[in-house]
Amino acid sequence: MIGHTGKVFNGQPVEQPSWHCTNYNANLASIGICFLGNFENIEMPIEQFNAGVSLIKDLMKKYNVTLPNILRHRDIVSDITGRAGSTECPGKNFPCVHMLDALRDGKPFFDIGEDYPYITEIKTLKQLGIIKGDSKGYLKPHEYITREEAIIIAYRVIKLSQN
Repeated sequence: MIGHTGKVFNGQPVEQPSWHCTNYNANLASIGICFLGNFENIEMPIEQFNAGVSLIKDLMKKYNVTLPNILRHRDIVSDITGRAGSTECPGKNFPCVHMLDALRDGKPFFDIGEDYPYITEIKTLKQLGIIKGDSKGYLKPHEYITREEAIIIAYRVIKLSQN
């Protein structure tokens, strides 16, 4: 558990499975990290965010966890409902995209690397806030863009040009 001040509280040993998500197999093969707070109603303090990023990086290194396997509770397919998204946890204000960005250490998205033909442009557009990718850290450059996505990008470009 990670408190608002950034203090990390240890629970049970990592080797001991616990019921931290609604999927039996996921509980046996994962490590649950609890960020204390109701992120439906509050923003995460920077101290808590930084402590979380540090802890996750340490656990990724120690247990050889890859970034696409860093999931929110809501991303897990529930044994009860048979689908992901059966809970709002960790809440609409949980800084998932920012946390994944911090964990990526400069890599813009999971599905493109430094060898991507337009990596420089993608990094610039992301840094400017024009493109953000999906909530799991993917750009999906080979999928068609929707009208809604095109309008959002155009809006961001216009807002940026007005500043």
